[in-house]
Amino acid sequence: MGWNNSLCLPPGAEVLTPKWEWTIPEGGKESSFNGRIFRVSEPIIDSPKIRRVVMQMFRIRRKKSIRGLTLIELLMVILIVGILAAIAVPTYSNYMMRARRADAKTALEQVRAAQEMWRAEKGNYAVDDGLGTAVTKLRVTMGAPNTTVSNYYTWAFSAGPTATTFTAQATAIGSQATDGWLAINQDGTKTSQYANKWLK
Repeated sequence: MGWNNSLCLPPGAEVLTPKWEWTIPEGGKESSFNGRIFRVSEPIIDSPKIRRVVMQMFRIRRKKSIRGLTLIELLMVILIVGILAAIAVPTYSNYMMRARRADAKTALEQVRAAQEMWRAEKGNYAVDDGLGTAVTKLRVTMGAPNTTVSNYYTWAFSAGPTATTFTAQATAIGSQATDGWLAINQDGTKTSQYANKWLK
């Protein structure tokens, strides 16, 4: 391949003739110039300006490769989060209502147990009389629970207890109000305002 004298030569090359030959073997690291062997260790063109341009090109490409979310991707994320929330929130709410209802069931069982202990000791169930209400008697002497259960239920005797019968009822209040009431009588019969609340 012929070259003209206006091109740059490798370091240390000598111009012997007006026309000279310079070849680089394919895949090799050495070049021959008019019969002399040169080791190619640096680019033929070593210009600081070109080097800066190449580095700027690499920087620009690197910056372009780093990007944020597109609008469609952001909308997809919002949609997925909305679907998960629509599933999770009702499930969590139902779980919390069941947990509070369980507290009310436990309280009613304790009331019945307290009445049975009173009858075993006194011969009859606690009643409202001049000595106090049945609720107060059972709480003070038999360890019956407070009338407010976990701030979501209140219990009381639905009708004044007699010496042989009683019905204790826990009524949901506040955010639990939609759960209705639960009740238990002296025989252990369990009822509720809505079906199967004792089973859930």
